[in-house]
Amino acid sequence: MMNSIYWIALTLGVFSTLHCWGMCGGIVTALSVAVPGNIRKNRRQFGSIVLAYNSGRILTYTVLGLIAGFLGANIANSLFIESGQRFLQGIAGVVLVGIGLNMSGYLPWAKNIESFGYRVWGYIRPVGRMLLPLDNIFRALAMGMVWGLLPCALVYSVLLISITSANYLDGGLIMLVFGLGTLPGMLVAGYFGGQISRSGHARTVRYVAAACVIVLGIYMLFIAFQAPQLHSHLHHSLHGAH
Repeated sequence: MMNSIYWIALTLGVFSTLHCWGMCGGIVTALSVAVPGNIRKNRRQFGSIVLAYNSGRILTYTVLGLIAGFLGANIANSLFIESGQRFLQGIAGVVLVGIGLNMSGYLPWAKNIESFGYRVWGYIRPVGRMLLPLDNIFRALAMGMVWGLLPCALVYSVLLISITSANYLDGGLIMLVFGLGTLPGMLVAGYFGGQISRSGHARTVRYVAAACVIVLGIYMLFIAFQAPQLHSHLHHSLHGAH
């Protein structure tokens, strides 16, 4: 099952890039403008800065995944590991469907999940301002780590999957794979100063991303409800062999 989860996280990462192009182009543009003009003129130096702040973002995702997996393991253990993990998968599936419907505009109340993140972001954002201008790799890396905490429904979606892994290493790997899925597109968008993001069709991209999250939620519900049946089938098969 974990192999399929990694592929899902990677795919969602790719679609997350499209979502960012259509919905968050201003952030990419702002980060590009925050790089001094003399560095932007040197394409090699500018590319290093763009890679650095994207690496910082992915590092934050990975750390969040490690924490999510650790929390999931503790919850699953408290509920008995197998049934606890199924419970987490079921809850995650319902929430993912809710997030997807909210992204498509059909479930406005689910936006409260992201709104809470924005309230927390209000305390974190000043740290990013202290790192400007992005005139070296270390500042860019640190800025990327701050950027990774920016509220995003798609990031929250994958974090939910990390929790259901009930293992801190799996949780971290899920978020790492998701981050790597976003990397190529975000490097291109950052390198060209957000021009690509402004050319996207925001509504279409939002619907595609929402559909991916809804399908992922349904898949998690399928796993949660199928697991007991599979366990029962294996149990009977093993006893039948004796």
